[in-house]
Amino acid sequence: MKPTGKSAIRGAAMLIGTVIGAGIFGVPYAIVRGGSLAAVISFIFVGLVVIFFYLLYGEVVLRTRERHRLPGFASRYLGPWGKRVATMSSVVGIYGILTAHIIIGGIFLQGVLGPYLGQSGTFWGITYFLVVALITYFGLGLVSRVESGLTILFLILIAAVTVWALPHVRMAELWQPGRGDIFLPYGVIFFSLLGSTAIPQMRDALGARVRLMKGVIFWSLLVSILFTAIFSFAVVGVGGGGTTEDALQGLSSSLGPGVVAVGSLIGLLTVITTSFAVALYLREVYNLDFKLNKIISWLFVVIVPFIFYVFISPSFISTIAVTGALMGGLDGILITLMHRRAKKSGNRKPEYSLPLPRMLGNALMLVFIAGMVIEVVNTFW
Repeated sequence: MKPTGKSAIRGAAMLIGTVIGAGIFGVPYAIVRGGSLAAVISFIFVGLVVIFFYLLYGEVVLRTRERHRLPGFASRYLGPWGKRVATMSSVVGIYGILTAHIIIGGIFLQGVLGPYLGQSGTFWGITYFLVVALITYFGLGLVSRVESGLTILFLILIAAVTVWALPHVRMAELWQPGRGDIFLPYGVIFFSLLGSTAIPQMRDALGARVRLMKGVIFWSLLVSILFTAIFSFAVVGVGGGGTTEDALQGLSSSLGPGVVAVGSLIGLLTVITTSFAVALYLREVYNLDFKLNKIISWLFVVIVPFIFYVFISPSFISTIAVTGALMGGLDGILITLMHRRAKKSGNRKPEYSLPLPRMLGNALMLVFIAGMVIEVVNTFW
């Protein structure tokens, strides 16, 4: 059933806004590196997997009377080990997101201020980190209040860049042969479609119309996947082999420097709000769940990604590829196991139910494990 009504629109906007974020800028470069064929296969596979597993997660949420987030559901259905793995997935994932945001945030900041002030990319990355660290320490309420507005503006910008780019697409550039990194699109596309944190919140957003949850999840994810794919291939069709890691810089020669400047500004504001949200969440995990004081919690949040950025100096693409494969894979395994248990021990009748034969579930978990191993090996060795 196709979702209708204001509550369904709010739920869809919540999921689409969570899924489409900074990761979308890395997909065009991953297409060029991995090849268009590998990217198409990855889009189809990861897209189907994300839709199916988010629907499974939605069923787990609906089979549970109590309100939880992923670690809470894992604790209820899998026990202490499940909660530890879910917490580890969240912590590792957030560190990966924050590291990626320092890199892309520095690129965006350089795109906005670099033409006037100069300085290196590392300087702007550290500057971005300091801004996010201070915001996280003081808990700046202004950013959270304007977050939804910036998300809408960000989506409008991406749509505008796509429309602007389409007339300049060269068909010869669309089919990239790749540069040997055929597994790279898998992790990057997975990262760009991560948004499971919105699934439990959708139940609250839908309220009395929770029966629409299945349709809202399906259509929201389908729109997000198509939106990401069209934007990414449009950028590749314009930039070809000159496509950059942040997508925007490579468009300047064809679409003009205005696209880079405006895109960098909106991208910067959006990434800052997302960085603040995930950093604040992790600070609360350390403070509330691990009983660390607020200053120590804050230090744990900001120091780790800073060390990664300064001393390891990973690229934006490698960071989101590994984070996407690890976080997506772990969440997929947990959701598979939770779904099995929830079918038997859930305390609420769900509005929909999906079959997942044990053999298929086991096969998919093996695929997730293989994806994590291959992505890590491909990146670091």
